[in-house]
Amino acid sequence: MIWFLKVNDVALTLLRISLGITLIIDMINRTKDVKEHYSDQGVMPRSVVVEEALSVSHFCFSLISGKWQIQLILILINCLFAIFFIFGFNSNFSSLICWILTTSIHLRNTFILNHGDSIIRLLFFWCIFLPIGNHFSIDLYNKHYKTQRDLFFKQIFQFYLNINKKDKTTTATT
Repeated sequence: MIWFLKVNDVALTLLRISLGITLIIDMINRTKDVKEHYSDQGVMPRSVVVEEALSVSHFCFSLISGKWQIQLILILINCLFAIFFIFGFNSNFSSLICWILTTSIHLRNTFILNHGDSIIRLLFFWCIFLPIGNHFSIDLYNKHYKTQRDLFFKQIFQFYLNINKKDKTTTATT
């Protein structure tokens, strides 16, 4: 492999573990005010979120119910997948679920967010596509994961090569 396409597996492992721990701490902090910030009895009921017409509000899992118990269950599910992410169990899939649930929780009440929340969402999105489970993870022992991961990156590489060829071979027609 070309030297500039190599990724340091140890650095990605540290990213995976630290990002997962950060998400768990963030979700634990959100559970303290779940009734006030994420339920219909709080400062931001679902009717206000829908009226604000967020562009992706229909995708938000947190809008399923206005009960604080349902919001707490979503936060706990997010923590469970963050634990899977930390230990490297289906790392890319765990990253996808963490990204979806974190985005959903953030969209429920956008007035209490800061830039750190955006960074967490972006890092989980990038981890979907990175070989995040290559080192110190449960994924190493799963043979199916290795072949699936290798095929995925090979397919992406071939896709970009074919687009590059197509752009060079096409000519403007009049």
